[in-house]
Amino acid sequence: GEYVFVVACDMPFLKADVVEFLFKSAKGHDGALPVSDDGIYEPLHAVYCTGPMLAGTKKAIEQGERFILAPIFDLEDMVLIEMDKIRELDLDLELKTFLNVNTLEDIEKYTI
Repeated sequence: GEYVFVVACDMPFLKADVVEFLFKSAKGHDGALPVSDDGIYEPLHAVYCTGPMLAGTKKAIEQGERFILAPIFDLEDMVLIEMDKIRELDLDLELKTFLNVNTLEDIEKYTI
């Protein structure tokens, strides 16, 4: 199937190496979903196979489910990517690709 990368609009420090790794990890599966060090899923920085994700999204909508992870929990073959793996492969040691920038203070804090 086809795969898509889904990312939030407030993540300006995307690293191509991380995105490519997610695509490679997702191949042959329903997707690749990063998981933060404290166990939080990163659904808006992930790769999904369009067919299964579309089916899961339709099901969630039909059931009135608005939780963003609902379609993902319906997928049977997601590859979970721990942050340690991204660090281990030297793709993004500081994990800046996952930083959210929402305020002027964030911009000032994270600008290189």
